[in-house]
Amino acid sequence: MHPSSVSSITGTNSQRFIDPPASDSWGRALGLLMGKLAMGPRLCLYLAVMRERSDLPNGAKRRLSPMTAEEFLEWSKSQPVSKEKAARQKVWAETARLSELAQRDLVQDLNSVGANINAVSDLLERRDYPECLPILAKHLLLVDYAPIKEMVARAMATEEAEPYLDLLLEQYYADSRDRVRDGLAIALSFQYRALGLDRLCAFALDRSLGASRIFFLKGISRLGGPKALQVLQELSSDSEVKFEAIEVLKKVKA
Repeated sequence: MHPSSVSSITGTNSQRFIDPPASDSWGRALGLLMGKLAMGPRLCLYLAVMRERSDLPNGAKRRLSPMTAEEFLEWSKSQPVSKEKAARQKVWAETARLSELAQRDLVQDLNSVGANINAVSDLLERRDYPECLPILAKHLLLVDYAPIKEMVARAMATEEAEPYLDLLLEQYYADSRDRVRDGLAIALSFQYRALGLDRLCAFALDRSLGASRIFFLKGISRLGGPKALQVLQELSSDSEVKFEAIEVLKKVKA
């Protein structure tokens, strides 16, 4: 690449991201490359976004010049949206609407005890929130929208949720939706000591529970013993969980 084609992203000319290239072919190649790299909507504002200049006299050789962030935003608004993209945007908007509606009361209740969150998923970034557990348990029964119910269950994935073990077990068997069952299995996996080896093994061997069984394998490994070894060996040929079982089997204590 011509040495003058790339300029510093920082400096006095902060609005421009890259100097005009030495040739049109270099510019188009660079623009294509940067377009492939700049998949995120924010990144594309900071990588080279090139356009052809339209202010040259007739007959003059057309050159490529950079866009500023403001120019790019205006340009992007004028671009046609494909049917596929429009359909995806519609689905995303509807998902966001349903998620907000499904957790509105829950978030309000959690914030009433000092959670200070915008969504229940914010709790997953924290360690201890025992004051939130009674509210989460209450809404685990009230929320039906699968993505939010999954988040409620995941938020109960803490050892302090042991008083709600029966509730988690009840919901684990009652709700067969994959993502909800996964969330509940994750919450139950934190109660592996309270559940005990026999119950964990029963979960892991019950094929009707689907792939959510993988979340019990680590607890089986931690409790160890001959039965744990035997069950994990059996699961190593189970097509749904065999890869996880083989990996966990390396660490099991006989």
